Amino acid sequence: MIVYVDVLLALNIYVNFFLIKATAKLTSEKIKTSRLILSSLGGSLFSLLIFLPPINPLLLTLIKLSGAFLIVLVSFGFTNFFTYLKNTFVFFAVNFIFSGITTAFIELSRTDFFIQNNMSLYADFSLFMLIVSTIVAYFAISFFRYLFDRKSVVSDRFSVIISFAEKTFSLKGIADTGNRLVDNFTGTPVIVCDCEKIGLTEDYTVPFTDKKFKGLRFLTYTTVNKSGIIPAFTPESVIIKNETTGEMKSVDAMIGIAGKQENDCEAIFNPTILT
Repeated sequence: MIVYVDVLLALNIYVNFFLIKATAKLTSEKIKTSRLILSSLGGSLFSLLIFLPPINPLLLTLIKLSGAFLIVLVSFGFTNFFTYLKNTFVFFAVNFIFSGITTAFIELSRTDFFIQNNMSLYADFSLFMLIVSTIVAYFAISFFRYLFDRKSVVSDRFSVIISFAEKTFSLKGIADTGNRLVDNFTGTPVIVCDCEKIGLTEDYTVPFTDKKFKGLRFLTYTTVNKSGIIPAFTPESVIIKNETTGEMKSVDAMIGIAGKQENDCEAIFNPTILT
């Protein structure tokens, strides 16, 4: 059996690229392209362990763990210990998910060319099968993220901090999966706000005469009970603060102007805006 180094490295670069991107998706971490490429290239070098004689299991485990911690460090940097540990844990989880799916595809394809040494794997795995397994893993990870967001985020308390026309307003926010309102042209999500809480009158006329205001749009909406048109605009900035965890996130969103909301809620947004 012949193992081609270039093929081995290319496959591992592709897999590492996917694993790091999936980790970023699950943790909502931003990653620079340069860091992503560098960590994918560096991580692929550990696959060369397959050419070495069997290494002591304890030493091999330390090498693999060190490699994983290094990949996460290069990918996302170090802000604090908790975030670094969280990113590393998620990276391991994504690895396990992808490894399980890949192993299942290898078993189904019944390949005869299969080499495993020093926790490194090389198989006669077609490019098509690799892409399919990646797609399956991506949707599995996205589904887990959706379930997590739906169960955890919706129950948290939020503040929505909106800045426009040289003023800043802080509103009590609620994450509601029922708010699916987006801009028809750009797909930008819309946060529905109580007009009085952002200093606007119900006729929406006075504030929009300010030359600093970015403009008013009218969006169509449909709910279980009714449908209609809601005025919306693009603010200078929107920050959502999770009052439960203390985490703050700047989001790209429009502000929909509505009347007084139910349950003393002043701003309603879809939780997917945080991911």
